[in-house]
Amino acid sequence: LILGCVILLPLFFYSNSYIVSALVKWFILTFKVTAYSTTATVWLNFLIDLINAVVGLAILNKFFRRQLKDFFKNKTDILIAGCIVGLFMNYIANGVGSAIVSLFVSSSKSVNQQQVESLAKNLPLLMFITTGILAPIGEELIFRGVIFTGIRKYNRVLAYLVSGFVL
Repeated sequence: LILGCVILLPLFFYSNSYIVSALVKWFILTFKVTAYSTTATVWLNFLIDLINAVVGLAILNKFFRRQLKDFFKNKTDILIAGCIVGLFMNYIANGVGSAIVSLFVSSSKSVNQQQVESLAKNLPLLMFITTGILAPIGEELIFRGVIFTGIRKYNRVLAYLVSGFVL
């Protein structure tokens, strides 16, 4: 199980990008679809993140059922404490992170940031769904869900370390 969580599952998700990329290229060439590279990139990322989220949800199906039951039993406490504490911690983390980044990075935009902004201007809704919903869900399902849950059965500390440092 640990081998599957630490090596095989991340390898699947890494290979997933190559598989979906090949399928998108095949689709474009076969059906002679005219697509700009930015549009193809956004759709490619959307498909990869969608597959990752679906696979993660399928693997953690029982876990989510238990969590939903627990949520509905304690929803007031979870919402109040989670929202207040989470919001407070988010502001602190963003402030500290911004201060650290400003020490080491010049104020000019990176090439990556410029590319992301360009993609967001061309296809804003699709970029929002991909980067704001699907990518975070897929990432959390895999790294905090599958890997952490799989290793936690054997050693809780190891589960925190591996899920925190994998990829």
